[in-house]
Amino acid sequence: MFSADALIDTIQTGKKTFVNTFVTNDTVKSTLIDFVDAQAEYTKTVFGVASDMGKSFYDTVLAAVQKQATVAKK
Repeated sequence: MFSADALIDTIQTGKKTFVNTFVTNDTVKSTLIDFVDAQAEYTKTVFGVASDMGKSFYDTVLAAVQKQATVAKK
């Protein structure tokens, strides 16, 4: 099943592979890997907050809007 975390993890793995393949300096490599990890955690946090805000907004709108009257079909 699709999830945002799975997508973010896949992208993170690709970035780490790229860094491990093409960066030869160990200090720079370590710093870039740390940056990729921090970026992934930040993205997951932002997505989670945005998702929670969207759900809260949706629930608030549903509670505020009157339900449509049911009409008997002929």
